[in-house]
Amino acid sequence: MKNLSDLIGMPIYHKRGKQIELTDAGLAVAKSAQAIFQNIDNLRVELNDLKGLKAGVLKLCVVSTAKYFLPKVLGEFCKLHPLIDVHLKISNRKEVIERLEQDMDDFYFFSHCPQNIDIDTLPFADNELVVVAPERHELALQERISLARLSHYPFIMRERGSGTRLSIEQFCQREGVTLNEKMTIESNEAIKYAVAADLGLSILSRHTLDYGDLPGVIKLDVEGFPNTQPLVSGATNRA
Repeated sequence: MKNLSDLIGMPIYHKRGKQIELTDAGLAVAKSAQAIFQNIDNLRVELNDLKGLKAGVLKLCVVSTAKYFLPKVLGEFCKLHPLIDVHLKISNRKEVIERLEQDMDDFYFFSHCPQNIDIDTLPFADNELVVVAPERHELALQERISLARLSHYPFIMRERGSGTRLSIEQFCQREGVTLNEKMTIESNEAIKYAVAADLGLSILSRHTLDYGDLPGVIKLDVEGFPNTQPLVSGATNRA
């Protein structure tokens, strides 16, 4: 780093105790280096394409619901394109949108497409939301449970920024019902275990049950459910 500082003609770092911090010049160098490496990667992909090969890195950012079925799709994709490395980022909807706004990935999978971003989307899969409960819950054998009755029981919800939570909030607003939220958990898997432990009811994507069934958790027959929202795949309109 000292040689690089000498080459540039100004310090690119300074020491604070045992810590090394980049100066403004150092940050500029680091940013330029990242751009150079990215351009090299882009050139490598273009050259491989000219050779008739499909190679490089495919960056995907998906909401947590998609992680249950996307690996199967990626398995087939990787067999067809063995020279492509896949980087998969799993986040909630809010974080996926933030990465989309910064154009950090090649493709995005989420629900509720943002209206303020120029993006091409295609429907990818249906996302059915269902009400789940402990298997011994008093509502377990009931049919066509009303939303009014459901609102008397404690609910475990996903965090704000989650696409599942957004769907639930929009549904409740349309139906004029308020759920009794008692707990917030940032993980579908953790919510399933919490429901199995009789900590409350919840509303989850059917994919979380179909691809990771947990003993002790059942689906309830509730009016208005399953509530279906499309999951879409999207890519920005890059210049």
